[in-house]
Amino acid sequence: MLPGLLARLVVLLGAAALALGTAASAPAGPVHAVAATTPPMGLNSWNAVGCSAAFDEAWVRAQADALVRTGLRDAGYRDVDLDDCWAAPERDTGGRLVADPARFPHGVAALADYVHARGLRLGVYTSAGTMTCDAAGFPGSLGHETARPDPETGDGRLVLRRPLADGSVAVSVTALGDRPVTVPADVAGTDLLTGAAVVPGGPVAAHATVLVRTAAGA
Repeated sequence: MLPGLLARLVVLLGAAALALGTAASAPAGPVHAVAATTPPMGLNSWNAVGCSAAFDEAWVRAQADALVRTGLRDAGYRDVDLDDCWAAPERDTGGRLVADPARFPHGVAALADYVHARGLRLGVYTSAGTMTCDAAGFPGSLGHETARPDPETGDGRLVLRRPLADGSVAVSVTALGDRPVTVPADVAGTDLLTGAAVVPGGPVAAHATVLVRTAAGA
């Protein structure tokens, strides 16, 4: 059941991601989803070299330089995505994912600085399950999210905020328990999953999720 569930989650998130793209001058206040002018465009490490020994810091830097040198960046190819196998096989003592020290000796932060300095964006993969998809079995994100109790219901409320390229923020609110939770006071708009209105303090049904795109700076 879990692989099928994860596959549906990938499809759902992919569809939501396409709906989240908007012009850089996003209006203030609640907004409605519009289609992106293009899909995300750039380089994905898995499609090029997979989990082979070629996938390392030097290779990623070379790809970033090539996007600039060939003019692809200026044509809209601005994403450099680190897919599976970027992380070390084990989390650190604080439970955090860390970069594989052999592949990325300077860490992901330094690599992000390098990519950003060239006018590109760096993406980093993880899995919604306990392990990633590669047979080597790198740690996934399940069980390492941050849930906080809702003051009105006492049940878990998982709030994830994902900054988008135009400065807006995608906010998902999930009720983890068997009773509804409330939408945070600063979240309003249209649920991109159902089209229903989302208002501050409104309910999220048990085991359900709402997904809202907030205005830039929210």
